[in-house]
Amino acid sequence: MDHAEESTPRLAELLELPTGQRIEIFLTQSQEQFFALQPGNAPHWADATAYPNQGWIFLRRNGLRGGMASSDIQVLDHELVHVLLGQAFKEKRPPQWLQEGVAQVFAGEYTLETADRIAEGMLGRGLFSLGELSHPFPRDPVRAQLAYAQSADFIAWLMSEYGSDVLPILVRESVKGASFEAALRRATGQSLASLDKAWSKRLENSWLWVRAVANDTVLLGLATIFLVVGYLRVKRRNRERLEDMARQDALEDRLMALMSEQAAESQGSVTLRGSQAGEAEEHPWLH
Repeated sequence: MDHAEESTPRLAELLELPTGQRIEIFLTQSQEQFFALQPGNAPHWADATAYPNQGWIFLRRNGLRGGMASSDIQVLDHELVHVLLGQAFKEKRPPQWLQEGVAQVFAGEYTLETADRIAEGMLGRGLFSLGELSHPFPRDPVRAQLAYAQSADFIAWLMSEYGSDVLPILVRESVKGASFEAALRRATGQSLASLDKAWSKRLENSWLWVRAVANDTVLLGLATIFLVVGYLRVKRRNRERLEDMARQDALEDRLMALMSEQAAESQGSVTLRGSQAGEAEEHPWLH
């Protein structure tokens, strides 16, 4: 509660939004309690849920999430952003890329794990463009995780390129009903195409491809390929060596046969010269 009292006005100030109505936070002590208290059907994988219209946040404490997930405070900040944005948009639903991207960045969830997901996307079916990111996220969990990661990366990139004021303008224009492209142009002065090009080029020229190649699964696959290639090369080298040995043996057999023939001929010549000794003496050059 102490953290929520400090964090709520801080997050609202960063987005230039009012703190809104009263927010009630429920820290559940069991899985059954977490799902039983929900006014809706919460996904089984959810760490927490937020209901902006009611001002409710339901948290599963870290121990219920394996003890290795994001801290309770990080998850709380994430959900507080959802409530603040949801109350600002009122009956409208905030764009998914905007609320998820801002929530991850402001909750400190933009980490190396985010970079890993983007790197894996670069080697997989490819990254999302800004236009694709503006649509609802895919149902496929792998592609959905990539959309979450890219949303956070885009928000972080916008802030680094255009300063901290870019988000309040982007939120304000979106609340007014401006389109995705119009809100970005008013916040940055750039077209959607130019922003997409600059952001994509920055990803393509980054070190993320190294992280992608360094992924354990990819390394295992490359190691398997290298082993297969190495085995085939050794096998071919051994086969060539056996062929060389066979050719050498054949040459030696032919040489032995030729030497045997010459030896036989030499014995015949000695006998002939012995029977014709007188002729050999008359012709000493005859061999």
